[in-house]
Amino acid sequence: MTSIKDGKPVFEEINNLWLCGVEEDIFIFEESDLQADTWKKAKLLQTVIIQNYFDEVLVAFPEDGAEFLANYGTEAVLFDLKAYRNTNEGDGLSVSFTIKDNNQKTYFMYCTDEGTLRFQDGDSPNFIEGNSSRIIFYQRHFTQGDAIRFKFESALKKGYYLAFRHEAGKHKLVMKPKSTDELDDTVQFKLTKQ
Repeated sequence: MTSIKDGKPVFEEINNLWLCGVEEDIFIFEESDLQADTWKKAKLLQTVIIQNYFDEVLVAFPEDGAEFLANYGTEAVLFDLKAYRNTNEGDGLSVSFTIKDNNQKTYFMYCTDEGTLRFQDGDSPNFIEGNSSRIIFYQRHFTQGDAIRFKFESALKKGYYLAFRHEAGKHKLVMKPKSTDELDDTVQFKLTKQ
């Protein structure tokens, strides 16, 4: 189904066709190259600063993980959220997280089978096969109507969300199961576009 919101088309895949634009009230379609159970990197890219409930900024340390800091300097704080098109629209916006360190080396974040978060050298792939992925997270609004706070569910570990946890005096970025019955501020993240 296609729709127009605020005078602009909402792009969707319909019967293996991808709505790619509207010109003079004429819908323009392309044949979709997505197969069942796949992700393909879309052109949508957001560079963001990520903050937790306490307004601490997420800083990546590719060798050690990521943590939230109240005071930060030139550390890696700008994350690129890269959107992926997928064949299962109900899960939310599929995104991957990449970061560049001070030497401009790119890393992508991923979830292990054990549910821990790591960074790997390189950029996120353009195409991912299968119905689960260690680098894909489903971005959803934290609460309905809030346009800047989100939660991120792992595509690999269904029911597990990015969260922060207090460890050794620091707020570390972790994966944790989330109860759907309660409002859990540890899985709430504010995205500020750069």
